Amino acid sequence: MPITLPRIACVRAPHLPVQLERQRHPELAERPLLISGRPWEPHIILNADDLARDTGVVPGLRVGQATRLCPSAVVLPADEAAYQALHTQLAGALSEITDRLETVDWGDFRLAVGDLGRTYANPAALGQALCKALAVLPGCDARVGLADQRFTAERAADAAAPGGWLAVAPGEERRFLAAFPISVLPLEPETARRLRLLGLETLGALARVPRRALVAQFDASLGFCHDLATGNDPRPVQPDALPPVLEAQRECEPPLRERATVQMALARQVARLAETLQHRGYQAQGLQLRLVDENGTTNTGMAAVEPPSADAARLTRQVERVLESLTPAGGVVSLHLRFYPLRPVYLGAQQLALFAETRNQLPARLLEALRRLRQRFGDLIITVAALLAPPGPRSIQVTQGPTGQVRALLWNNRFYPVACIYEEWRERRGWWAQPLARDYLRLETQEGLVRVIFHDLPTDRWWLERRPP
Repeated sequence: MPITLPRIACVRAPHLPVQLERQRHPELAERPLLISGRPWEPHIILNADDLARDTGVVPGLRVGQATRLCPSAVVLPADEAAYQALHTQLAGALSEITDRLETVDWGDFRLAVGDLGRTYANPAALGQALCKALAVLPGCDARVGLADQRFTAERAADAAAPGGWLAVAPGEERRFLAAFPISVLPLEPETARRLRLLGLETLGALARVPRRALVAQFDASLGFCHDLATGNDPRPVQPDALPPVLEAQRECEPPLRERATVQMALARQVARLAETLQHRGYQAQGLQLRLVDENGTTNTGMAAVEPPSADAARLTRQVERVLESLTPAGGVVSLHLRFYPLRPVYLGAQQLALFAETRNQLPARLLEALRRLRQRFGDLIITVAALLAPPGPRSIQVTQGPTGQVRALLWNNRFYPVACIYEEWRERRGWWAQPLARDYLRLETQEGLVRVIFHDLPTDRWWLERRPP
């Protein structure tokens, strides 16, 4: 019979970018260390060690804010290629154990391992195999935690010795978690402060309070935190998966030097991709165009397709607009066109027969529809509906990948894995208006929900926009 193993493994190298930089700069061993330099925002903190985090520094803060909180910190520019290389090596080693692998951060993974009982005789054998995979990170502090619940496995990894593993037996979750501070929970700072005022500073103390009392005193999010503290975490491992895409690439010999020639080549690519979309019954919601010139320089542009379409003429116009924003230094030697993410055509179908009428019939049908609404619901129904304002944004939590890409959302005590991200944009306003600094994303969850979320940079908080997407 197969051996019963823990369901989830947490394999993490905490703050992998910081660990790599400390290997490169051993003279900084006693100094707080900050990593800055995202490609789209070079003055934002990308990663910070525990010394800096103890002073309140978190990823997403501006460098100026972070250095005011931690004046003794050393700020180093990010080497994302090196961090990603280490991350990819570890992912490759772990994939030899199981292909059900979820990336949470650089060097931070969750694995579904409950069905590996035919391969590993006991949790010790599994833990040793996972620790062997950590050998691809020489000199790094990496650990393994095993448990039936995701949150417990993460805390087991925190408690494990560097390079070692720790397993929590079924039924022992609550006892194991009791000594951890409430800071390991996904709490808002104000909520954490109020809990400490009530003397609830550990998970054990929080678990002893009735769940219903916490929800009544605070809100539903604290019910989820209470579940975590008692060892009840329903979140599964969500294996990494790319959104569906459709791509076409062409190598140009000789190089294309005229913009009109490039447009013609792209139009042929669009026509072929559009034909495939129509044949498969899909529409494109976004596109990416990548050009490589004779100097080896890559020019990349992206755009959303609103509304989604499989029409070749529409997609060609959109591609041409993206092309106008690119400035290759010489002749183009490679064209790469990508449509993503794709959605079935039927999702965009219009079901209201009212809008199928001809232009001459529409006014009469519209007036009749309004008359029936007033007759059934009252004279004020149309006016009141027009005055209703959309609800404001609500605070949520997100799970991000190694490059900062949002992978999952958490609200209403539910976990929503992200299937694809349609578009991203940034909003900025200065002191002359209401100050604003936000990064917006339009995305779709695996349940098919299209949502707009934004990251408020000054507060480092994520919000769900509840206006129509």
